[in-house]
Amino acid sequence: MAGRSVVVHGEAGTGKTHLITTALRDGLPPAWTLIDLTAGTGGTASWQRLVGEAGARDGVEAGAAALQDWLMLPPAGRALLRLEDAHLLEDTVLAAIALVTHRADVAVVASHSAHPSELTALTGLRDAVTIRVAPMNATQTETMLTEMLGGFPTADAVHRLWLASRGNPFYLSELVRDHQQRGDLFAHDGVWVWTGIPTLTDRMIEAAFHDLGALTEAERDAVERAAVAGVITAATVPHEVRRRLLRRGLLRPGPTGPGMGGQSHLEVTHPLRADAIAAQVSTTRRHDLIAGGQTTPVPTGPQDLVRSVCSRVRAEIPVPLPELLRACHHVVRADEPQTAVELTGAVLQQGIDPISTIKLLTARATAHLRLGDIDAALSDLATARSAMILTDESGAEVLDAYLPAIRHETTVRHFLATDPEATLSVLSSTARWLRPTAQANSLVAQALTNVESLRLAHLAWAGRHPEMLDEAWSRLQHSPHPEQVVQLVGPASIALALAGRSGSATALFERFLPVVSSDRVLRGWDPGSFTLLRFFLLVLTGETDAAERTEPVAGTDVDMVGWHLRRGTVASARGDWATARRELRAANVRLRVRDTLGVVAYSLAQEAKVAAASGDGVAARALLSELATTPRRCSYVTGAYLDLHVVDALIWLRDPSVTEVTARLMEAAARDHQHAIELEAMHRLVVVAGPSAAQAVIGVPLAERVAALAEHVDGRRNEAVVAHLRAILGNRARAVSDTAEHLRELGVILPVVVKPTRLTRREREVAALAAGGMTSKAIAQRLVLSVRTVDSHLAGAYRKLRVHTREGLSGALTAADR
Repeated sequence: MAGRSVVVHGEAGTGKTHLITTALRDGLPPAWTLIDLTAGTGGTASWQRLVGEAGARDGVEAGAAALQDWLMLPPAGRALLRLEDAHLLEDTVLAAIALVTHRADVAVVASHSAHPSELTALTGLRDAVTIRVAPMNATQTETMLTEMLGGFPTADAVHRLWLASRGNPFYLSELVRDHQQRGDLFAHDGVWVWTGIPTLTDRMIEAAFHDLGALTEAERDAVERAAVAGVITAATVPHEVRRRLLRRGLLRPGPTGPGMGGQSHLEVTHPLRADAIAAQVSTTRRHDLIAGGQTTPVPTGPQDLVRSVCSRVRAEIPVPLPELLRACHHVVRADEPQTAVELTGAVLQQGIDPISTIKLLTARATAHLRLGDIDAALSDLATARSAMILTDESGAEVLDAYLPAIRHETTVRHFLATDPEATLSVLSSTARWLRPTAQANSLVAQALTNVESLRLAHLAWAGRHPEMLDEAWSRLQHSPHPEQVVQLVGPASIALALAGRSGSATALFERFLPVVSSDRVLRGWDPGSFTLLRFFLLVLTGETDAAERTEPVAGTDVDMVGWHLRRGTVASARGDWATARRELRAANVRLRVRDTLGVVAYSLAQEAKVAAASGDGVAARALLSELATTPRRCSYVTGAYLDLHVVDALIWLRDPSVTEVTARLMEAAARDHQHAIELEAMHRLVVVAGPSAAQAVIGVPLAERVAALAEHVDGRRNEAVVAHLRAILGNRARAVSDTAEHLRELGVILPVVVKPTRLTRREREVAALAAGGMTSKAIAQRLVLSVRTVDSHLAGAYRKLRVHTREGLSGALTAADR
């Protein structure tokens, strides 16, 4: 674009200056001279005064002539004028610059931070183009973070830093630098974790101080009101003041739509910029601005809602309870539970009605739960329960307040205090309290159904699936109020899958999906466990593609740690060990920092299997040792599927204890009528030890037991396991190979243990070199073959060894030598 003017436009901090500097780094074409007009670069501010005075006195033509004289352009030369922060210049100065580009061989490259509606002063530039520098999206933020940190950040660190910075490189850099110094942005096992909350830095405060210092009294008043309130009504700002603030890039048009009263609004261009400005407003003025009605806080998105609620609570201004509870929910989900503790505590001290007290105590207990403070959470929940029992009120509102309190209390007792018996006792006593009035009061009857269903769910969460399955299945089939039993769906589906009833388990999830998505359910229950258990069920029944396509329930928050678990689990089911290892390691690093419910046990078992499969035996054994001392807590709900991951890890490790461990698993599964687990354990035993040794362990004819189990199981994975067992027992080599391949497609990937078909000399030679890391081209050069011939031998080795990657060749070659 030689000879054309360029306007680089975007909000402050998006990298406009960096873009211009990078473009000019290699210099200009011959005959071009660069003249930097940016204020503060070697006395250049004088030209602004000269041009402005001439333009104001005699018009734009005179201003342009004054600038041309000041530039002293050579008669035959060309000049590129560099101008940073053009939005800070007066219109007469910009008009003079534009006119000069028409009179001489002059082009301009300028950065501009005004709102797009205020770019008109630069439209007069000759042959000008505008480049819009937008904030980064989440993927770009992750790339920048990885480069800054020199390592892989967890998904929740990326997501939270992206939300806090809004994709602005300046604010992102400031947050990273500040939180690294604070120590709450740190690396563990090569993965970066962030456990802090966004804070203002000195540079943010200095920038805000500089912004305010350049404003008139009326402009400062408008900016301070917008910073304190989040948004202000545009009509409360005089037109010329509004135009200048939009021009300077300090304010921008605010949100529109439902709830905005049909009026136009203004907001500060970035939340952290607003916070830095608000921090310089006295507490008294902040209180007066809100209480005096000079601002109209209009919460929009979650972050704006939180900022608005925090400002009002801290100024001791009443906040509607639904708004306060939504704000608490958002900060807990954003991993900032201490903010929820602060907000609820401040309101509870003011003295409120019993129902609001129960709701706020429950919200604060949720925050304590996220912080891992068991005693504080239980104290709040016990107080909430006492308030419920003592209140004289009754009806839906009371029960809607009480049931979440019971759910949270049982969660704390079961998963943090690891006391499932106390959990079941609380639920039983609650049911006894509700039962006398349930027949006469339909609302109480529904609450009783909810509590009894929760008790059954906790039996499954404790790993006691056989005790709950029949009653849970009956309730799920016949309840007239499905929203009251929806919490049973996940645990009951896993219990069905353990028993081999994959079809019933999948159908149950599908039937209740509309129920889970209903507003009534979403108001009283976070269906995160439903989503995650549905995903795991699909993977464990061989439906990996369907699992990958599952999405969180509409209207719920996205669990960032769950992203790592999902991606790692899918990659593991497909044999992509490198991706699986990276994602599961990231999940476990984050869970070791904070694991509210106890998901890490299941995730550790998966990572141990993946580490063993990828050849890292040392890491695999370390993970298995960690798992042995890690309380399973909510991971008990996955039942023996967790133990099956351990068995598979031991198989990949070729650990001599695998036979004994698998036999114990098979025996326990047979006792509990968990036919799918018994079938899979028998399959592993036959694959590892061979039919004869497995027969000795089982004590009954293998073919008979396989046939009996086949009668009790359904689903693609179970059926594929049966087919592979029958092929092995029938000594049908081709069928063994075909059914093993089908199992791989369904996520059952095991090393070659039974001796494979013998490789040819050339296949072995090529496979050994490939296993050592050589490319096909390098092997071809070494053996004086064509690349096509090398690939043909490699394909033959893959087929005979029943592996699909070069990573799997080494172990398969070792097994083939035995």
